Amino acid sequence: MRNVWGAAVPLALAMLIVGSFVPVNKAITESFPVFLASGMRLGLGFVLLLPLVWRRVGHFPRLALRDHGVLFAQSFFGVFLFSILLLVGLKQTSALEGSIIMGTTPVVIGLLSVILFKERFSMQQGFAVGTAIAGTLLIQVFGASGHGGGASGTWIGNLLVFGAVVGEAIFMTFGKLVAKGTPPMVIALFTSMYGTLLFLPFAIWEAMTFSFTKASTVDWALILYSGAIVTALAVVLMNMGTSKLPAMTAGVFSALMPLSAVLISALFLHEPLQFYHIGGLMLIITGVMLTLRQPAVPVPAPAVPAPVPTPSSTNHWKGG
Repeated sequence: MRNVWGAAVPLALAMLIVGSFVPVNKAITESFPVFLASGMRLGLGFVLLLPLVWRRVGHFPRLALRDHGVLFAQSFFGVFLFSILLLVGLKQTSALEGSIIMGTTPVVIGLLSVILFKERFSMQQGFAVGTAIAGTLLIQVFGASGHGGGASGTWIGNLLVFGAVVGEAIFMTFGKLVAKGTPPMVIALFTSMYGTLLFLPFAIWEAMTFSFTKASTVDWALILYSGAIVTALAVVLMNMGTSKLPAMTAGVFSALMPLSAVLISALFLHEPLQFYHIGGLMLIITGVMLTLRQPAVPVPAPAVPAPVPTPSSTNHWKGG
């Protein structure tokens, strides 16, 4: 039981932090271009994590080639594409609607868990998928028809946010493919590093024409928060949880994302909470609760041959 709580509490905190990413970055994109904002956020996360990892390991971590491939895939889908789709989508929809659509993440993680880890997907879980999708459609239909006094976004913006959901789901499930024993802080370091490299050329291009003096103190504070808390701390906490829980069980915790995001959107961005927002959120939460009533039972994954220990492929966590 202690091990379960040791995984559940960090994962719950991570999901609450990631939920705040939606309204915070809605505010950031009002002042910064998308690629520049993402590049600064990830670069800051990498700079903050590097000395912490170096202090623990004693040198720059060495990973097997397979792990580098997994972490690059995580960064591409769950960091690069996730950030682009979410930030561009939030330019065409409200942070409130984007937050609620993020609530479908557990459903997408459940589907990936079946495909990647052969976890059982019962009829009840199928009904849960349908319920969560119904909640998303409710938001889509009413949002596209213009209800809510202009606070609603377009269906294109909502669709882009859902694409970001798929990227987040890939990020969470692929984390279980990294070699066991790899510290969560090291995983966060490499995902932020690869994410920074992917964004770097586009960020430099946007920085050449951007006037940094126009950014306010609040704008820079939001960049600092998204880099230090969302990119660094939340990813470390997330990997602490996902490494010890079945993928579908871990996915359930992502339902906490829209809860924190909706509250922040309503309280700080003053976006009105409409009846279809509440209805859609309730349907999504109902779908998530149905998955909790019958957790998935993981099937052992095929054994992966251990790499031959070499200076370039062996993980050294306690120094040379």
